[in-house]
Amino acid sequence: MAFLELAFNLPKNNRVISFEILSKTCNIAVDQVEFMAMKAMALELIKGSINQIKQEVTITWVAPKVLEMNRIATMLGKFEQWEDGIKKVEDMVKAIHV
Repeated sequence: MAFLELAFNLPKNNRVISFEILSKTCNIAVDQVEFMAMKAMALELIKGSINQIKQEVTITWVAPKVLEMNRIATMLGKFEQWEDGIKKVEDMVKAIHV
């Protein structure tokens, strides 16, 4: 559950988590992180990839769960960040074509 919570709260464009952080967050040994990530992927709780060499897990999708008010607030913040990013790109494109 801590794994899903961590993944959910990361920005969607930067969901690369080191084995060490997962180990500490989930209170498991570093050598158990890969198995935990594989199990979460097998249960379709997350989608992503595991880089054993770099000892990182890249998450591309997290299973939706029941949304409480704090989760809705988190999602709102993510949408606002996304909107800000789009506005910056729009401003850059306008500046180039002026």
